Parts: sequence; structure tokens; C-alpha cells
Amino acid sequence: MAGLRSPVSSNGFTLVTKTDYWNVWAKSGFAQENQASFTASAISWLDSVLTRISSDFAYSMAVRPGTSWEASRMDCVLDPGAQGGAHTGTVFGSSGVSVSPDAIYNSDFDIPQFWWYILTMHETVNVVTGSIAGSWVWADGSPLWGGTSPFPNMCDIVVSGELGKKLISGAQMSRMRQDAGVMLFLDIHSRFGWRVYQSLFSYVNANGITDWSVYPEPLRTAILIWFLSHGANLTTFSTQQVLLDQFNSALRAISRLEVPADAYTEAQRRFPRPDVPHLY
Repeated sequence: MAGLRSPVSSNGFTLVTKTDYWNVWAKSGFAQENQASFTASAISWLDSVLTRISSDFAYSMAVRPGTSWEASRMDCVLDPGAQGGAHTGTVFGSSGVSVSPDAIYNSDFDIPQFWWYILTMHETVNVVTGSIAGSWVWADGSPLWGGTSPFPNMCDIVVSGELGKKLISGAQMSRMRQDAGVMLFLDIHSRFGWRVYQSLFSYVNANGITDWSVYPEPLRTAILIWFLSHGANLTTFSTQQVLLDQFNSALRAISRLEVPADAYTEAQRRFPRPDVPHLY
């Protein structure tokens, strides 16, 4: 068991434990009543996920172990305000996740603490991608995507499998099998691996994109498709069109909307070489 450390309180929460990269907080009474649920496996999951995602994305938030870098640590808060779900950010700031308290002890799909593993992983993906840029089409209410979270949900399937949680990966796959967006991003991962997403994130950084909302839809999604196509070396018109068509097929299933050809052409015009910073 991870064990409860000396009590430290802030914002009405008690510090339950620390890992290399995380502070874990809960209400004092809840932490004491559910001490047995704060197992070494559950707590170490936080570090495992952050480390694995950083490797998969080839992007580090520069979170460093050790108390001397306290300001860069992440917070995981079992917050009654998140009851029934989870979200990025906490009462301590933006670098962390707030999770429904009952996730630490509840089971689902015959898997103990299923929602603890899924919710903390899902929101950690959102924190990391949010540190690259805000308003991703898969997380911030784009009408084309129907307010769904296909990329984080895809990551839940893949990353849990990479970390040896095959039952969790399989259960999440069963939950998401009918989600066209998740299956789209999962198919791209199966064909091109993480390198295509690594390229996407590097192109976003190279071109100084910090807030996707400056690009109205459907241009926003068109740029995403173009960056992914370039990262996958789909540089001829015919192969680009295959990926655009694949996205549009998923979008029609999600929202009955799509990315028109002129929006895709505009994305290419604005970023003719996504891997090179483009001044315009």
C-alpha cells in the first residue's frame, strides 16, 4: 500500500501521498475511510501514465521528480465536485486532474478500480495535449466532433495496453467500438504508430499554434488532417485524399458534417510545409 503521509492540508484537501511527479489529494475523512484503496498499484499508475504518454507523444511537460521542483508537480485531486466524472485542472491550478472520489474504490466490467485507471489516464492525456495547445477539436466542443473526445479515448485503449493493463484496454475498446472518431484515431495509430501524432505535436509547436480556436471550423479540422497527412508522408493528392475521406466518413457519422475540399486546400496554403515554421 502506498501509505498515508504526514497530513498536509490546503484548499480543504489533505495530501494523501506523493509520487515522483504527483501530489494526491482527498478530503480528510474520505482519505481515512478509504485508506486501503490507495494501493501502491493505483498510486504508481499516475507516474506510469505520465511517463508513458510523454514517451508516446515525444513531448515532455518538464515535470521533474523531487520536492525541489515542487512548482512543476502535477496534482490529482479526488474532488467531490467531480463526482461521476473527471476533468482537467484542480483547485490547485491547471497542472493536474480532478477525479470522482468513488473511482478509487469502485469496480466496473469486473475490474477493480476501473474508473480510477481510465479517468486519471484520460485527463492526463488532456493535460499534456493542453500544455501543447488549447481548443483541440477532440476536446473543446467542435461542432464537427459533437463534443466528443476521440483522441483521449483512443489513448486510453492503447496506453493501458502498453502498460500491461490488458483487461482495462479491452473493456475500454468494448465501450468505444461504436464511436467513429475513436476508431478513426485508433486506425491511424495502427497504420502509422505514434510517430504520426508526434509529428502533429511538433508541427503545432513549430508553427506557434497555442490556441486552435483562432481557426474556425472546418478550417481547424482541415489543418489537423493536413498535419497528420504530412506526418504520415501522405504527400501526393491521392493519398492525402484518402485520409481526408476517412476523416469525413467519421465526421458524417458523428455530426453529419464534413471538411469541404476548399477548407483542406486553405489548410495546405497556410502551412505548405508544416515541419517548417511558416510566417504569414
